[in-house]
Amino acid sequence: MHEDVERILAFQHAYDDASQRLYPNEPLIADRSATATSEPVPALSAQDRLLLFTAPTCADCDNALSYVLKRLAQVAGIDIYLSGIKTNDTAAVRGWAAKHEIPLDQVKAGNITLNFEDGTLVKLGYGAATVPVIMRRRGDEVSALPSDAPR
Repeated sequence: MHEDVERILAFQHAYDDASQRLYPNEPLIADRSATATSEPVPALSAQDRLLLFTAPTCADCDNALSYVLKRLAQVAGIDIYLSGIKTNDTAAVRGWAAKHEIPLDQVKAGNITLNFEDGTLVKLGYGAATVPVIMRRRGDEVSALPSDAPR
């Protein structure tokens, strides 16, 4: 067992030395998460609407909701699509909105809409994606924002 450990350590030292000699300015292990989050979030314009596909009991969805609500002043509005609630169960939607402190005045003004998901994600060509999903509607074009945008 000792000989095996010595061989492994000798190999590791040789590997580290060669790596340092050949690639002195590069880390030994690249952090892929840093490059994934460095992807710029597409710029929003005042004509855009954000679409949030969410579910009532989803911690990531709550983070995504916070993300889009913070951008309400930058865009024309936010359309929230709730999955996991029976169609026409408006009491459940109202309860969800109250729990998440959705501004009623913004809903009444049409700046925020509350909708039943009802297959909208499939109709937009995104299949049965896992929520949360954030999209941008610019005119007739709908595009998904990077998955790391709200995190």
